[in-house]
Amino acid sequence: MLLLLGSATEIGEELLRERELPSEYEPRYWRMALSADPTGPRRSPLTVSQVADVVALANGVVVVAGSEAAGIREVQEAVSAATETGFFRLMEPGGTGGPASFQRTLDKLTDRKAGGTTVLFVGPDCPWSTAWVQHACARVERLKSEKNPVRVVFIADPTTLRVVLGEGLPDTVQVVALEPWSDAFLKEWLQETNQPSDSGLRSAILEQTGGWPEFVYEWQPAGDQTIDSDGEAQRRLSRLGLDDPHVLSAMDDKAVDELTGAAGGEATAHLIRWAALLGLLRTGGDAKVHVDPYVAELIMRA
Repeated sequence: MLLLLGSATEIGEELLRERELPSEYEPRYWRMALSADPTGPRRSPLTVSQVADVVALANGVVVVAGSEAAGIREVQEAVSAATETGFFRLMEPGGTGGPASFQRTLDKLTDRKAGGTTVLFVGPDCPWSTAWVQHACARVERLKSEKNPVRVVFIADPTTLRVVLGEGLPDTVQVVALEPWSDAFLKEWLQETNQPSDSGLRSAILEQTGGWPEFVYEWQPAGDQTIDSDGEAQRRLSRLGLDDPHVLSAMDDKAVDELTGAAGGEATAHLIRWAALLGLLRTGGDAKVHVDPYVAELIMRA
């Protein structure tokens, strides 16, 4: 039996080898596959917890904010998959009715199917505005049934998000922000897709992609396309929603009160919130603005 295990030296080395603890399921970070095949690469841009918030068993209005890099184009598929059959309604983009058409769609929610949460999905290609959100809030507030709730879900790309934040969203609206992948989920994804998942590889992927799913899908070991490639850093900033990176650079490591207390402070506050929701910066415990390290690296190379 000892011979099968190896020599004393080999056994000792194996016992001393550094091991990673197995990943624990955490709904705040885990994401479901977007197809029936879990070995397929694409995952929901929403975490399990975020999906539960979006399709919650309660009347409400939700704005989901994110960029191309965060997978905003796949939110519809993720929300539809999480909604019971027959309860998902899509506001068609490109119609000529505008707000009036949307109001008629809201009015039809009175005739919704019983027995589950009805989701009215307003995608990023719909020309929606804060006025649409206000109409949705007013209509949802009049709904009394707790057994057959309605969720009106608006998808805000970076351009739309900046506009509606400037106009002001109602306080009752829940804003859900798409986020980059965590190291724990990246490890799980690599294992599910039958790829190496050691910590060194994960560190390299996160360093070169920021954890943003669309960049992770494109990542290749020693690939030709890196952020040093001609124009690649600027292209990635655009896919993150940042066309004018120097706006963020000017705020980095400055106190929030200093930035918002100066002339044009209200617009600056909206800009900080916009960038934070897109994962471009954060405000730390020191009450300062800190540009995300990956974004800062892209800005430096752009």
